[in-house]
Amino acid sequence: MEARGAEPLVQAQPAGGAIQFSARTTAEEVVRACPSLAGLVAIVTGGNGGIGFEACRCLLLGGARVIMGCRSPSRGADAVARLTSELGEAAAGPARLSCLELDVSSFASIRAFAAAFAELGCPLHILLNNAGIMSPAAFGATTDGHEMQWQVNYLGPFLLTELLLPSLRSSAEERRRAAAQAAADSGAAPEGAGGAAAAAAAAAAAAAAAAAAAAAATRSRVVNVASIAHVTGKIDMARLREPAQGGAKAYSGYANYANSKLAQLLHAADLSARERERAEDGAAGPSVEAFAVHPGVIATGLGKDAACCSFTKLLYACPCLPCTPSFISIEQGAATGVRCCVDPDLSEHSGGYFSGCRARPPMARAAQDEQLQLELRVQSLAWCEHIDVL
Repeated sequence: MEARGAEPLVQAQPAGGAIQFSARTTAEEVVRACPSLAGLVAIVTGGNGGIGFEACRCLLLGGARVIMGCRSPSRGADAVARLTSELGEAAAGPARLSCLELDVSSFASIRAFAAAFAELGCPLHILLNNAGIMSPAAFGATTDGHEMQWQVNYLGPFLLTELLLPSLRSSAEERRRAAAQAAADSGAAPEGAGGAAAAAAAAAAAAAAAAAAAAAATRSRVVNVASIAHVTGKIDMARLREPAQGGAKAYSGYANYANSKLAQLLHAADLSARERERAEDGAAGPSVEAFAVHPGVIATGLGKDAACCSFTKLLYACPCLPCTPSFISIEQGAATGVRCCVDPDLSEHSGGYFSGCRARPPMARAAQDEQLQLELRVQSLAWCEHIDVL
């Protein structure tokens, strides 16, 4: 039996307009409907399992080079072996697929990962912040002094994004220059052609339009895998400044999970706004776009260990029960994040929230609070002791 996904992937927009994505769309269907990813480099954190693994598989099928960031080197190596066996040439060798150790609960590990990536000397076009944990039963603090979920789900990915932002920006700017040059070359009028002035004007207009389209299509992407749980999240800046979010007293795993997910929405919105401001200060349009996504309710290992009510645990353990909510498959759950990584037509939604593979309004009004976005960024930079990127 032929391995699933081993056949060459051919991208093609369906006749009659763009595909209508939905909660039942799979990540592979998204990639098939979008332009080729050849030449692009993607980092996927937590890529050794669940929707992270499926995202890696589909990005590889689309032609991208994929670098997994995995806490366990052995599990990362196993994931690389599985993908290489399944996809063949699409994942053959470190030039297409590799794994670097990354523990987002450790600032030191994040910095080591960023340094190891820099040593590869390759560009970076996509950062999928997928790694996360959900509602542990007991309070736990990281070695950096923060509540575990707060750092794994938000603060660690925030630092990783800041460290990789220069590469994301420069890679987009290089693609933009190459696309603009290609558009100019293709729009050049042939020498000696009749109506030279009109032809030159038409060529210039065509080149300008092509360059504008290319600028939008060449922006790098940062995608935070958040959750619908952000709706109950609260960002209390006074409390967040306390070590480990106030310690173990009256600890609620789910409340802290929701807080971390709201922070991911705030981060995406703030990063997008920063990039627009940077463009207004002289850059040729935003170089990086950012999104936060709710992948859907998926029967994966993430929820099975959550400190939620017994009924919720039962649903994760037995997703076929008649009373189970609308679970979707891992292939469908990966689709929303993958779409925000690869669909070139989402620029107007940068900074926004996606669910069911479509743009949606955030369910928490606080997610759109620009002052809170700024305050959280300033405090997060102080926590991470990283102040180089403005």
